[in-house]
Amino acid sequence: MKFLTLILLLVYCAFGFEKVGQISGSFTKLEKIGGTNYVVSATTANSEVGDKYGFVILDYSDVSDIKIVSEYFTSATVEDITVDGDTLYLAVYDGEAGLEVVNISNIESPSKIKSIALTDDPYYAKGWRSSLSPSKEILAVSSYYKTVLFDVSTPSNPLKVTTIENSANAIVFTKDNNYLMLLNDNTDSYVYNIADLSNIALVGSLKDYNYWISGAVLLDDDQKLYVANSLGGGLVMYDVLKQNDDSILINNAIKTTATQASSGIASTSDEEIVYFTSGSSDGSWQLSKYDTKTNTQTTIELNPSGIAIDMVLSDDEKYLIVSQNNSGYGDIFIVDTNRSISSNEDNTTEDGDTYTISVKPGWSMVGATDDYNIVQLPDEIDIAWRYEDGIWKLYCKDTSNSTNYGYEQLSVVHKGEGFWVKNNSSSDVNIIMSKTSLNEDTIDEAEVVLGIGSTATEYLSLLKPMFDTVALYKDPISSYLKTAMKDLNGSWISTDIPLTQNSSKLRADVSYLGSDIYGVYQNSDGKLAFLSSNDYAQTWNDSKVLDDVSSNIEADIVSYGSKIFVCYHSHNDYNLNFAFSEDAGDTWSLEKNIYGSEAGYGCSIGYDGVRDIVYIAHAIGHATQGGVVVSKLDRYNTLPWSHKIIENDGSTINLPSIKVSYDNVKLVYNNYDLSNNVKELKFAISIDEGDTYDIKTIDTIENFKGSATVLSAKNDDVAVTYAASGKTKVAKSLDNGVTWSLKEIGTIDTNIQFFRPAGYFKYVDSYTNLYQTLYVDAQGNLRFYSE
Repeated sequence: MKFLTLILLLVYCAFGFEKVGQISGSFTKLEKIGGTNYVVSATTANSEVGDKYGFVILDYSDVSDIKIVSEYFTSATVEDITVDGDTLYLAVYDGEAGLEVVNISNIESPSKIKSIALTDDPYYAKGWRSSLSPSKEILAVSSYYKTVLFDVSTPSNPLKVTTIENSANAIVFTKDNNYLMLLNDNTDSYVYNIADLSNIALVGSLKDYNYWISGAVLLDDDQKLYVANSLGGGLVMYDVLKQNDDSILINNAIKTTATQASSGIASTSDEEIVYFTSGSSDGSWQLSKYDTKTNTQTTIELNPSGIAIDMVLSDDEKYLIVSQNNSGYGDIFIVDTNRSISSNEDNTTEDGDTYTISVKPGWSMVGATDDYNIVQLPDEIDIAWRYEDGIWKLYCKDTSNSTNYGYEQLSVVHKGEGFWVKNNSSSDVNIIMSKTSLNEDTIDEAEVVLGIGSTATEYLSLLKPMFDTVALYKDPISSYLKTAMKDLNGSWISTDIPLTQNSSKLRADVSYLGSDIYGVYQNSDGKLAFLSSNDYAQTWNDSKVLDDVSSNIEADIVSYGSKIFVCYHSHNDYNLNFAFSEDAGDTWSLEKNIYGSEAGYGCSIGYDGVRDIVYIAHAIGHATQGGVVVSKLDRYNTLPWSHKIIENDGSTINLPSIKVSYDNVKLVYNNYDLSNNVKELKFAISIDEGDTYDIKTIDTIENFKGSATVLSAKNDDVAVTYAASGKTKVAKSLDNGVTWSLKEIGTIDTNIQFFRPAGYFKYVDSYTNLYQTLYVDAQGNLRFYSE
């Protein structure tokens, strides 16, 4: 036997985010739907009627807000999924039919094509694993003890070709479609020549009883087999030596670190990187990145509990989608793979308030474990480069050269961020950095979007389509709705939104597909109108009148795929109304006065797309006394509106803001007493679908003129934009509202009665969220703030 000897360099460091997106559920096996932003996941969900088995299709166009597009249920557990265009093959652990064929040409409504028994014996008919040949003509499905090969040249009509008397825990085809590997747990694995399906021959085997195989990829012209090892842990690489058509040797070549319960494996298209997951005895699990060219491994702990199950790479290979199992239920995490940091903790030392990074010869991306200033570059390194917010920034020994070169100055490097340097020498050199303290109480300079020169701009919306930032606002002079977008140079450009004429109010949101922008506003005739764009606000469709209301309108909008929901009221009666569309705004239905009189002073709407529940937060009794109510509609079960009074202590409450995620409902609101002009900014959260709320005071404000609170939330990270004593402030919580930090970000005109900001979260090149907001300063300029 010929063994391949390699030296494995283990580098424990941080690469990428811990996670850039997450959705909770019961997800297990994953498969990518090619050429899209969809992934399909097998799922097992408990319900009141027992277990539900099947799969869900997830849309990760916005990686920070993964959404379920559709669900499909089967009679038994889906153990594996294989995708071929519009056809899904499900390996179903069923006693009668182990293969189920599903059509997904309509992504929102998958339909069953047929079920196929794998063998005549129900015991062997249980589907276990499946794999498609590179030619997409052969589908291999492993049953409990056997493997069945199907001709799937017509994908919707699989035809049985032959049965192999061995099963597999992982199935791998060679790139030439001529060989099939059936890899087994803690027993023999086999290689078959399948070039002639009528004469299949066993040509190789691997007798290795030390591993449980949970996934495998074949790379390097079919010469290197990488296996995720569930028993001894880590990644095992085998050297595949093809002797001739009748003989193939698979030799154990190298094993990585001895972690436990490794599962899930994926490789890049250039075959240079292999990703795999591994768990440990304490219940945590890690994500590892193995470089096949340099034989180096980087590892991070990604989640504190559970065991990783499966993973797939997105088409652009920028993201890893990983499923986790925890007591039978699984979350999905999305990890950014493009933020690689090659700093090595073994080669760095901390000395007081300084931090030393050792850099090897040539180009390197390095980073720090906390927020640091670059202090000293050695003579061997001329410039430190960082690509940030769409532009290059640099640090030079002579800091004036940054400006001379036409680039912005790079100074602070935050925790988890990387920057590029080139060591021009032939030996290691050191970069010295100093600790910097980021003061949350200081006022940072916000970017001026447009010099408006009027404080009348009250209604703002800040969006994040896939390519850049879009601001929607009302011009205070013409009262036209306008769009402001960043160009490739980072400059803001403003254009009128046609068809709207002069308009007084605007609310907007982005659909789950990313390119669709939906808004509601009051047009020049005083009517509630719907506005939409399908190309990131570059062009706009004809607006539609939803309701012929009068007086000033307060409205809010939320969208989920083709579903759009709007809450609104007018100041003539303050009745709370509801409008909804299930066809992307083509047709609308209205429900008027869903609560009662004096119920609509400021409303905000949220939607739970998984459970199909609409939530509307609104104020009641806006004059001398009042409170805040969350009205709830379970449309899936066609229940009537229910109403939960969150607070009703006699104080004046208005302009709440609500956000709904998969497992909780969050809202913020102002609770203030006009007699002494003191306001409390409050946060309420429900983890039981709005049945009960936990309320916490975020800030107490004196000499308050008025403010609309704007809530942004991603997972456990929450932020609120609001006004306090002439200041624009952001309150942030990284633990779902348990603790808060407050920060002033700018000044506003104290004569403004109702300050109306806009904000959202965006994930960036660090381990924390970046919060972005719009506000109008004391000079009437529209400002864009980010942190």
